[in-house]
Amino acid sequence: MTLSKEDFVMISTLLACELEKYEKQIKNLEKIVKKSVKKKVDDSWMSYEELSKNIVELSGDEYNRDFNITRMNSC
Repeated sequence: MTLSKEDFVMISTLLACELEKYEKQIKNLEKIVKKSVKKKVDDSWMSYEELSKNIVELSGDEYNRDFNITRMNSC
């Protein structure tokens, strides 16, 4: 059995329709993933006070309001 040109046209049209449906689903999935990633980034935001405490705890450096980092002298 051989396929005619009309058969190939019909098959390609059907495939194009199906691929379009999958493309829409993929775009919706991408939007959902972007929203969930954005929420995670927004939820991890720190205040200035939290940030300065973490810097002091981790490095021993004090973060001043003028955004200069100074070394704390340990005795």
